Amino acid sequence: MPKCPYSACRNRRFRTENAVNAHLKSHTEPLPFTSFIVPNQTNACRQQDGIETAHFDEQNEHDNVKQNSSSDKNGLDKATIISKVDMQDSINDKSSTGSGLKLNDIELRFARASLSAGLSKAKHTEFANILQDAADLVHNTGNSLKISNHTLDGLFTKIDIECESESVPFCEHEFDISAVHGIPIDCIQHFRESYGTIKIVYRDIKKLYGKRVVQDLFTAKWWHELQAKLPVGAIVLALLLSSDETVISGNNRAFAHPLYIKLGNTPKEIRNKGTNRASRVLAYFPILHCPNNNNKLRLWWSSIKCCIIHYCLRIILAPFANRPPYSTIPMKGPYNKIYQVVPALAAYIADLPEQRLMAGNAFDSVPHFSIYDSLLVVTLHQIGGCYTHLLECVQRKLTDDEIDEINSSITNPTYLELNHHRAILLSLIHDKVSPQIVLCLRHFIDFVYQATSKEHSADTIQQMQESLILYNKYSPAIALKSKSKMRFPKNHSLWKYANDIEMRGVVSSYSTEASENQHKQDAKEPVNRTNFNRTVYTGQIGKFKTRFDALFDTYPLHQKNVNRKKVYDDPASLHSTRILSAPLNKGRAIPIATIQNQEKLFKALGIKIREYLDTEIMERIHRRRVKNYPKLTSNSINVYTVLKLQKRSADDGEPYTEQFRASSNYRNREWRDFAQIEGGYYGRLLLFFEMKFIKRDEVKNDKTEMNLQLCLIETYTPVKDRRNLHIPHITGMEVLETLPGRIHDKVKVIPIEKIIRQVHIVPEFSTDKDKYGYYDQYLLNHDINAYSWSENEGVLLNPDENLITWNDVFNSETLG
Repeated sequence: MPKCPYSACRNRRFRTENAVNAHLKSHTEPLPFTSFIVPNQTNACRQQDGIETAHFDEQNEHDNVKQNSSSDKNGLDKATIISKVDMQDSINDKSSTGSGLKLNDIELRFARASLSAGLSKAKHTEFANILQDAADLVHNTGNSLKISNHTLDGLFTKIDIECESESVPFCEHEFDISAVHGIPIDCIQHFRESYGTIKIVYRDIKKLYGKRVVQDLFTAKWWHELQAKLPVGAIVLALLLSSDETVISGNNRAFAHPLYIKLGNTPKEIRNKGTNRASRVLAYFPILHCPNNNNKLRLWWSSIKCCIIHYCLRIILAPFANRPPYSTIPMKGPYNKIYQVVPALAAYIADLPEQRLMAGNAFDSVPHFSIYDSLLVVTLHQIGGCYTHLLECVQRKLTDDEIDEINSSITNPTYLELNHHRAILLSLIHDKVSPQIVLCLRHFIDFVYQATSKEHSADTIQQMQESLILYNKYSPAIALKSKSKMRFPKNHSLWKYANDIEMRGVVSSYSTEASENQHKQDAKEPVNRTNFNRTVYTGQIGKFKTRFDALFDTYPLHQKNVNRKKVYDDPASLHSTRILSAPLNKGRAIPIATIQNQEKLFKALGIKIREYLDTEIMERIHRRRVKNYPKLTSNSINVYTVLKLQKRSADDGEPYTEQFRASSNYRNREWRDFAQIEGGYYGRLLLFFEMKFIKRDEVKNDKTEMNLQLCLIETYTPVKDRRNLHIPHITGMEVLETLPGRIHDKVKVIPIEKIIRQVHIVPEFSTDKDKYGYYDQYLLNHDINAYSWSENEGVLLNPDENLITWNDVFNSETLG
């Protein structure tokens, strides 16, 4: 019997369809909707009693979700959207979900499929939002929604048929080793026995960016020099190539060698972000590893591999080869206009071994594709390699006890770990090595921050060169502990940074980090759609990427406007927007007396609060006795552990949140950040709290209730000489000290509005401690990030001792 789907009618049943339809007209509120995912075997929606309901086969009544197969990796490919389901009926039905978990059958299937597929939180939310949008569409339009392709193979077939004109397919080209020039004759037969024919998978470079060209112009000197030589109306099509061999299987047996291409005309923020899909796969080079059982090939293998790769490059670059210089090619660009462009190789992004492999004559036949001029320095390998070498030399200067004390031994660190290590290195070792070594490291760190800056001028490039000259001046002290005497390519490449930045722009424009991240979506994930056969899996990867690009190019993603207004979305709210969060005691007030008994630093909390009320709120200039301070309105306060400072960045105006933590027990450890305080001093954040105070005006006989958000800090002030100048230090860091007196004299209460930014303060370990455990001096470590480095006010101390020169290094090498 038909029944009413509204819960208010308590599932009222009717004898005929006309009766239930007449009853439904009396309801004005919409039906409760949700979206679900069910396996493919589930029947589609059917019409029953004028309302769409979900009908399930008996075989699908079992709550089973099959594990993923090789052709259904995410567990959600084979799915049917069921929209317009009466939630209340399913929730009231306890047979499908048991008496504890309040889920209906379809929700339970969705949850089990998501968990068994191992979806991340972001992917689970993404699928749920898609389904909810589908349900809303069905509800608003009244039309049923049907999935045209229930299988992945069906989707691929549809893409191949309907998106053929939109995609640039991969071509497979097989060739024999005899077609490659430069291979020794006696090695050809040995190579055929090991590899047979060679296959390269590639795309037409001329068609790949035929519909997406210039969005912004390149601003470096290289572009302006080339643009000045072009015909009137022509523009430079700056191409950036990058390649790197990577492992794509868990057993380290399958490899891929992709060649990526992107346009230098687009802003680096767009082309370096993976979700924008501005960087594409141009080709997959053949995987060439020297056979272990062939000594003849091993002697010539580096030359053989280089010749084969350059033969493949000639095939890839053939559409641009043998053209007259400065000749233009028509391409469709923004606003659907045809642009006359001149393709030119702006940069070839690769690490040092890959650069050696690509340097050759394959680019000679292509105008404006000078490979030797396009091989640029990269921070991930050059700077990271130099810093690792410096660390090894410094550790040879330290004893085992000193290494254990500073815990500087790191094994196979990532580039991010090296950056974190570099941020604290000088503050830990400046008193354990010679001043010349400290100065060498100081100028190297300065060079790194200058070289990796987001923008450059002639002055900043000159300052970077000066830092590099000083680094080279003090390097002999480290060279004595270097096995190569600092003569290695990565150290020499530092002198190339100034020219590359001036000619090609900031180093982040051609960093290898983007291509390293691209390996995941263009090599490591697509290989799961192959059979891992060494002879064919690169072609299968290319076929999958063709379909993938065709789908996303034909149907570009549009972000749904979410009506969730954040605090920083309003520009007016970005000025000094500070929010206290993570309350203690479940947000209930805590007596001040209880807090004062927790730590010695909190012992005078009540007095410090009254002192703040007297000087800041009541605005009394002259200091008074404690008994004359204003009395507290309440003896309890609300305590918080996190302060969120929301503001916009100075360079691009993007909103961001800076978080400060003041917790005595965060995951069983103390975490109390340091901050710069308005007024020219610094503080360690001890306690965030909120309190109410009634300000009484005795003259006007008036009172005002105030809600105060305050912070208890441990104060650090800069150490200055008689001329009110910062005292110099060998690290160039600003020297600080605590306030004199007892423990409670070193703390004070300030409003949270005076907190400006995070800083990093470390003890000057070479100084003495007082009876309370405080060092005589502290250092403001400005190496913690680029902004702190640029705001440093410290003075660098030059050593008075005789310096070790390069002549001393050469003499020691001769004597050795």
